[in-house]
Amino acid sequence: MASLLLQGLFLVICAYLVYRYRLQKKALVGLPPGPRPLPFVGNVLDLPPKGGPEFRHWLKHKDIYGPISSVTVLGNTLIFMHGRDAAREVLEKSAPKSSGRPTLCYAVRACGYNKFLPFLQNDDNHVRGRKAIHQQMNTPAAGARASATQHIEVRRFLKRVLDQPDDLRQHLWGLATAIILKLTYGYSVERSNPDPLVKLIEVESKNFATIAVPMAWLVDVFPVLDYLPARFPGAGFKQTAKKWKALLEQAVDIPYNFVVEQRKRQSQRPSFVSGLLEEAFQEGKGDASGLSSEEENFIKWTATTLYGASSGTTVATFEAFVAAMVMFPEVQKKAQEEIDRVIGSERLPNHSDRDQLPYLDALTKEVSRWSPVTPMGAAHLAQEEMSCSGYRIPKGAFLLPAVWWFCHDPVVYPDPDDFEPARYLHPRNEPDPRTVTFGFGRRVCAGQNFAEATTFIAFSAILAVFRLSRGVDENGKELDIEFDHNPGVICHPRPYPYRIEARSAAHAELIRSVDIEHPVEESDAGSLDLSNVKYD
Repeated sequence: MASLLLQGLFLVICAYLVYRYRLQKKALVGLPPGPRPLPFVGNVLDLPPKGGPEFRHWLKHKDIYGPISSVTVLGNTLIFMHGRDAAREVLEKSAPKSSGRPTLCYAVRACGYNKFLPFLQNDDNHVRGRKAIHQQMNTPAAGARASATQHIEVRRFLKRVLDQPDDLRQHLWGLATAIILKLTYGYSVERSNPDPLVKLIEVESKNFATIAVPMAWLVDVFPVLDYLPARFPGAGFKQTAKKWKALLEQAVDIPYNFVVEQRKRQSQRPSFVSGLLEEAFQEGKGDASGLSSEEENFIKWTATTLYGASSGTTVATFEAFVAAMVMFPEVQKKAQEEIDRVIGSERLPNHSDRDQLPYLDALTKEVSRWSPVTPMGAAHLAQEEMSCSGYRIPKGAFLLPAVWWFCHDPVVYPDPDDFEPARYLHPRNEPDPRTVTFGFGRRVCAGQNFAEATTFIAFSAILAVFRLSRGVDENGKELDIEFDHNPGVICHPRPYPYRIEARSAAHAELIRSVDIEHPVEESDAGSLDLSNVKYD
């Protein structure tokens, strides 16, 4: 009897494998070219190796397979678009069919990102969230509020760098999060010591950049692994997910509860969250006990998207800017000459100076081209079957635009590895890279104007008062920079040696004047309860 059962089980398994093999062959018909898949598992061996930036691995496809290619892993199809025309045809002209988001098993189910706006499908909640962010970030009134915050926080950042030049990377994180926390929650960060909420957001942002890479985790390749017991051999990812999910929930709840408590005491400050809370109560979506859980979750997660999606990308942009100024001192010198000529040395540039600083404005464009922060874009999902260049793109396919290549195609940008702001000025007039670096179609970054304003005011202020140069060894010899990136959907440059110092004693005094003109307000860090936050 047992023998018959085993024989029957064997036949069932064989029949299933034959079925899967035929299904795989059928699914491959008409797809864009790509490496030959193995039976049953497809191109699992063609996924990027650990440790390096994923975009460099997929860049090889362009030379072998052309402007559009594909791999298929256990029924999941990934479409890579290394041609701008292909990306625009699929992601913009066919936006109604290509505006979904892949449901990454690890990120969404295991780590708790199921309510995170970038992972929502193109539904009513997604549209409502984008509209709320647009009103906060991109309207003239919002721009005026943001401008004052950006200017003050940049000046305080300059003072921290002057006092502690060796901690530049940490100061860059502090600047990006100080701006966005003030605008999103009305929260004032700690100035004299590391701020605990800034640390929490930095860790959460880095976790997100790691988990959001399609097929980077084995459980996304083999979803059945999600059902393994947490202590089962090979299921260590579940322990990691549990820890990261707890950190995410704290990053969502702690700053939101800070605003709620302020509101109860009638001491809330103008912010994105306080505005949404006021609007929700006026519309009858809550009572004395609080908001409905649906409305509370909407506000919480939209606010989390606002800072979560902007802090990591902003810092990566800042880091690339510093590297470019160190590696290309002639560009730094030319930008400083423009600032000195137009602004002088008695004040810092502000947003109203932008039109009078064309080289500096071009420099901000060049940073986004030279080191795009999402070099493989943010994956879209094909919600319907479609075609491109005669190839079939199946429903459910992951759609990945090769943003790095779009920005380094020598046909579009001659000498693409050189950092040349003049390429956007007359007579060269090369294309603005931000048409691809901020996304495509219905998934274009909702905070693009805010991001551009932040980078402009930060870059111009740094160049106005500081001199950036190569780091030196113990013998005073300048060190070379091997500029490369860490893996992740948000690509941060790897650490590099640098020096930063005030351009003159007068510039140092200009930096220090912030203490008189904008005295540091009391930090809100003491009002937070982060006793349960565990990073290990």
